[in-house]
Amino acid sequence: MAARAKVIVRTGAFDPWGNILLYGGVDAPVWFSKPGLKVPEVYRQRVEQMQRGK
Repeated sequence: MAARAKVIVRTGAFDPWGNILLYGGVDAPVWFSKPGLKVPEVYRQRVEQMQRGK
C-alpha cells in the first residue's frame, strides 16, 4: 500500500506501530453513475477525461 501512497504521515516514533498510513478516495465514475444523481457539467467532463485516461 505504501508504494501507491501519495502522502505518508510519519509520527516521529521509530516503533513499527508508531507510523500511520491514511488511505482514502472515491471512485468518481462509480459515484457519478448513481441513478438520480444530478452531476454538474464540469464534473461530468472531468469524469469523462478520467475514463479516457487523461
